[in-house]
Parts: sequence; structure tokens; C-alpha cells
Amino acid sequence: NFLFSNNSKKYILKIFNHAEDISVIKLQLDAVNYISKKSVNILLPNIKEGFVEIRKNGKIFRAIVYEYIEGYFFYEKISDEQQYQKLGKFIGKISSALVGFQNSGSKRIFEWDVQNIDLIYQRIKYINSRNDKNIVNHFLNEYENNVIPNKHKLRMSIIHNDCNDHNIIVNEKKNLLGIIDFGDMVYSFQVLEPAVCMAYLALNKKNIKDVLFTFLKGYQSYFSLQKIEIKCIIYMVCIRLCITVTMAAWRKSIFPNNTYLTISESSAWATLKYFKNENLNEWTNHLLKIHDQEEHLTKA
Repeated sequence: NFLFSNNSKKYILKIFNHAEDISVIKLQLDAVNYISKKSVNILLPNIKEGFVEIRKNGKIFRAIVYEYIEGYFFYEKISDEQQYQKLGKFIGKISSALVGFQNSGSKRIFEWDVQNIDLIYQRIKYINSRNDKNIVNHFLNEYENNVIPNKHKLRMSIIHNDCNDHNIIVNEKKNLLGIIDFGDMVYSFQVLEPAVCMAYLALNKKNIKDVLFTFLKGYQSYFSLQKIEIKCIIYMVCIRLCITVTMAAWRKSIFPNNTYLTISESSAWATLKYFKNENLNEWTNHLLKIHDQEEHLTKA
């Protein structure tokens, strides 16, 4: 990504990896266009100039110019309860804006999709510590017991799949939030959208439970989850973190000098160990209780 500007405006030049499938690139562009037509209150990387092809060393790289979104990333400032609830509402707004969106490029086997737990099983062997391997296996068992039997009941849709606080932009001047990086979009569980954000919000937090419950309350106020989705969400959060640590272990074996590939690894392990000591059934029961209360208030 390259930032450049003229006298009045800033732009981002994004050069895609030459291995990126054209259908996935078009998926991202179509999603941005779809959301922009449905909502004026989501700041988006709107396209200024379409495809340009760059040829280098016999390879073709596709590039696009986006309008720059002014603001700072959500993670850059310490947030209070109100901000986490606002973030939840914003992610709910994205879920709502994507309702009805269809694109053939979204139906792919993708490593960062919790549907593909086989990839986690395959990469456990790259984790050196036996204790750490046991932690991942613990959450795989939890997922197998609590999500797999119910997965046919879960709603499916195209999701952004990377709504983390490094992709959310805060524009205080306009009092709006924006989102970037649509490269992980996939057709998957609807409930995975908030679960992914929760997985990242849990990193490096002392008050994990408060942060996640507050965020989810905000999300639910804009896009209501079903009971069965709430029963599965915390296990999806943990599996997403398992993907992070197993991907990091695998990538280290291939690119040992690339520190970027393991940037979230240590904090993900710390968070998994936190969840390992928590009673996730109690978490789920509490979330269901909140859901029932909110549903009762809505009907009243």
C-alpha cells in the first residue's frame, strides 16, 4: 500500500499480490460498492481508479487507487465502555449492510475461516510446546462439542471476516467509523463477523469479559443474533485465536525471519490461556440471559 496526495486529497495505491485470484479482488470491490449504496454512514475505501496491471519479472500485479479515509485506527486510543459499544453497533451496521450480498468469489476454502478446522489439526505439529498443543486441542474439542452439532442451524452469509481494531478507522471530525481491508471476505457463519472482532478485542486486555460483553451488546442492538448463534460465539472466538497461533507456528517454519507474520502470536497465546481457565458455559449462559432481556425489552 502506498499513500500519495495532491494539493487537496489523499489516495491509497494498493498493489495486490500476484498470486491473488482475480475473483477475490472483484469480491472486495463489489462488496465496497454494495455497502456504499446501502449506507452513507460507513466510511469506505471507495475506488478512485480501477484495475491497472503492472508487469514485473514476468509476473502480473493488479493495482487499484482508493480514496484515503481520514482518521486514526481504533486500537490507537484507549477506549471506554461507550466506545466498545459504539464499535459493536458499527460492526452490526456492516452486517446489516451486507445482507443480500452475493458473489461467487466468496465461496472458497480460506485459512482464516473457522469452518476449516482441518487446517488447525494439520498445523498443530508446528507448535513446539506440548502444553500449547494441549491448549489448542482443548478448544478444538470445545468447538467439536458445541458448534459442529449445531452448524447446520447457523445462518450463512458473506462476511468481512477481519473486523479487527486495526482495520477500523475513527473519524472524529465526521463522528463516523470506517473499515478497510476486505481481502479476507468469505461465505461463512454470520455470527463469525462479531466473533472475529471479539477475538482481536480480547488481546492485551485486563477486563476481557467486560469488553466483549459490551461490544456484543452494541452489535446486538443493531443486528440481532439468534440464540443458537450466541451459544456458538465464544467457541468461535477461541477457534479464531487457535487459527492465529497455528498459522504463526506454520509460517515461522517457512519464513523464520519475517516477524510480521507472528505479530499477534504472543498475545493470542495469552488470551487462549485466559479462556482455558474460564467456564465458557457460564459465559454462554450469561450472554443468553442478556439476549433474553434485550428481546423482552424490544417486545415490550
